Amino acid sequence: MICPNCGKQLPDGVPFCSYCGKPVAQFSDQPVNQNIQQLYPPQGQYQPYPSQGQQPYGYPPQQPYPYPPQGQAAAKKSNTKLIIIIAIIAVLVIGGVITAVLLINKNKEEKASSSMSEYDKKSRLKTLNGDAKTVFNSVAVYVTDMEVMGTPLDYNDMSATYTFDGRHASGADPEIVKCIEEALYDGREDIGDCEIRVGAAEFNGRLSYFIQVRDKNGIIGQYPEAIKSIEDSDRVNFGTFYGDD
Repeated sequence: MICPNCGKQLPDGVPFCSYCGKPVAQFSDQPVNQNIQQLYPPQGQYQPYPSQGQQPYGYPPQQPYPYPPQGQAAAKKSNTKLIIIIAIIAVLVIGGVITAVLLINKNKEEKASSSMSEYDKKSRLKTLNGDAKTVFNSVAVYVTDMEVMGTPLDYNDMSATYTFDGRHASGADPEIVKCIEEALYDGREDIGDCEIRVGAAEFNGRLSYFIQVRDKNGIIGQYPEAIKSIEDSDRVNFGTFYGDD
């Protein structure tokens, strides 16, 4: 039945609207006793109180709240944990691979530097003696030019150590830096990192200069007075002239 006042749907036979509280029209023309009897039915005719899960008398049924199924929520949580675990494992694996590659390369470099054969060492010494001579000749041109210009160089003032990375040199005198670069870099790739020492020494009673070249393995070449053996190279202090005693 419909409430004539508010239009809400009501159970059949109710005397008052449970929404607006107004009396239902069908009871207005009925005797009071009949209305009271409908409000309060005789003993034994009362409707039982609704059990759990049932809607109370006179109220529209309620719809259940749309909670997600418990199984779906648990599965979503489990998937999130799995993704996190996989990401952590991936990071650890990548980090381990990078570390392994770096260690392998380092071991190869150490092994290569420590496992030079005697033949390789002698060949390297010969090359370094030749490089020292090439630098000496290049510096000699610069020294001669300065003497011709009337500004001879003091060999003691020339004494300095220069570095060379296979292409570029660096050090105190920019002109000697140019001499080193012109002498050593001619498209070769076998020179690598090395140090060049321009030192002053006494030759035949007069002051002159010498060149030493030391590679990353510690082998030293020299000009003039080329170093003759690896044993002699090991005994030479870099920057101290090596000569026949």
